[in-house]
Amino acid sequence: MKQRFSSYPIGELLIATLRESGLKLPDFMRAIGYSPNNGIATFDQWIAKGHGNPLFLERLTNSRFAPPLQQLRGALAETEQIRAQEKSNEKLRRFEEERSAFRPFVQGIAELSRPTSITMFALTGGPKRYTVELPAGFSGLPNGERERIAYDTIRENYAANNGRTLFMGKIVGYLLFQEYGERPHHYSVEGRLLGAIDARPAQNAVLTVNGRPLPHGLLALQSMRP
Repeated sequence: MKQRFSSYPIGELLIATLRESGLKLPDFMRAIGYSPNNGIATFDQWIAKGHGNPLFLERLTNSRFAPPLQQLRGALAETEQIRAQEKSNEKLRRFEEERSAFRPFVQGIAELSRPTSITMFALTGGPKRYTVELPAGFSGLPNGERERIAYDTIRENYAANNGRTLFMGKIVGYLLFQEYGERPHHYSVEGRLLGAIDARPAQNAVLTVNGRPLPHGLLALQSMRP
């Protein structure tokens, strides 16, 4: 039988309860009303992740091996505090990771709220044709230089696409995402700044053709419209 450890108070309590029972793990599972395989899998989830099927704890508390109810409640409360902190730390880690990887870009706004053919829209690259990454160091440039680059980028992309998307109608404007997590700047197709708006950049979509996934960008349609 492998040695088990837990980083959570509820896991430590379950391990101590098993130890105090004097039974081997399969026999312990049978004693509280579980088949060994299902019971051990549930037990391991609780000690590894600090949460699991609540039926396991219900059966445990109704067995002769039940730990004191106050002790069980305390272990669960402490575990929830730890898990909440872990979630907060992971959210912050992802935010910092995404922010460090972020590069400013300009992205077109489509006339239609959804593609006339989602399949063909994805196969032709989604909004990638209308998305342009801006030069490194863009955010640190003087305001006038940033505006010139945004103006030129928008005019060139609009002309290169003849003012139209594929399967979503005309290009009716552009969004400049300059800083991670901040509201983008809304521009006309002529490159004129209209102001900041609430919008999100393109989302990733996965199109499956004959069982084979083809990843492409898929515009966050409604959220991109000013």
